[in-house]
Amino acid sequence: MTRRVVTGQNASGESIVLHDDDVTATTTLTALPSISVADLWVSSGASQELSKEDVSAPGPEPGDLQVGSHIFRVLAIKPDSENSDPLSGVHKTETVDYVIVLDGEITCILDSGQVTLSRGDVLVQRGTSHAWSNLSGRTCQLVAVLMDARSGD
Repeated sequence: MTRRVVTGQNASGESIVLHDDDVTATTTLTALPSISVADLWVSSGASQELSKEDVSAPGPEPGDLQVGSHIFRVLAIKPDSENSDPLSGVHKTETVDYVIVLDGEITCILDSGQVTLSRGDVLVQRGTSHAWSNLSGRTCQLVAVLMDARSGD
């Protein structure tokens, strides 16, 4: 469970807390059933209206992001022993993803090589083909910001 605090402004222009809640609802990604997500904030364009009080969640799957959009989410990735083959989850999206490991350990498998990340490590995933493998024996928790990007092809 993640506590989400969202600030904003009241009618007088004073800064206030608009929302202070626990984000408990999670969604399992259709293409990657070993990964569940809780979206903390989703924008539908590059510029957000600050006076809007709507908390946008849940968001789309990573491959369905609209131009200029972004998603701020928490992910839980189950150990491989509870999942199918991690290589079946190889995917590529048109996003730049900023990923921080909150707890546990996870391996990012690339076309050529892999890198294992632990608590506090940061990964900038730039629209590359990848899969996640969790050999730690316990769920790994990540926070990620997925931002729409284009490959220029």
